Amino acid sequence: MQLRFLSILSVSLFLFACSTSVVTDEERELPKDAAPFGSEMKMEKEDEVMEEEIEEEEAEDSEEEVGEEEADEENDEGEEEAKEDVVTTIQGDVSQSLISFIGKKGSAVSHEGKFSDFIFRLELDPNEPTDLSLADMYLSIQISSMSTDSDGLTSHLLADDFFASGTYPTAEFSSTGITAAGGNTYTVAGMLSMKGTEQPLSFDAEITDSYLSMSTVIDRTDFGV
Repeated sequence: MQLRFLSILSVSLFLFACSTSVVTDEERELPKDAAPFGSEMKMEKEDEVMEEEIEEEEAEDSEEEVGEEEADEENDEGEEEAKEDVVTTIQGDVSQSLISFIGKKGSAVSHEGKFSDFIFRLELDPNEPTDLSLADMYLSIQISSMSTDSDGLTSHLLADDFFASGTYPTAEFSSTGITAAGGNTYTVAGMLSMKGTEQPLSFDAEITDSYLSMSTVIDRTDFGV
């Protein structure tokens, strides 16, 4: 299973007063499938349970003790194989994902940029892989992969008075808790580290079997940007 990661970080960068974007409508589009997270794994587990029940019934019909022992051994092996097949790490598909940010000057939207190099990972509990409250979320963004509609603007943002990408090459988020908020919505809390400063951050995210979508507002001054 792979998640598409769509994130719009509304970061107040106080840029030039004009509305432009390097993000296309195709990049913003999410998969149409919005099945609740874990639906696919739950269906696979139900199929495994049905197969085990059939195997147990066949074992009960056996009249020889040796045959029953062999059936039990096969069941044990099947359970071990099922545990090994459980998905515990979900990687975001970078080629189909988007992380963008919006810079503002006052109340007017100025520029929208994006990052093209990042790692998104969802670590699931091996015993309860469909329970996101037991999962850990991790995101690492390569700041130098930023792009805007202006090479000069991009260079300015990567410089020391903004993101200082040469000294602080990544921004990282690690979750400390994920709470169900109804439907496909989850509240994610964690710590965001950027430009050498770590601050708590929480946001609501839509998480399905196909994608994760979220947006939040970050005050750049909290990180010395």
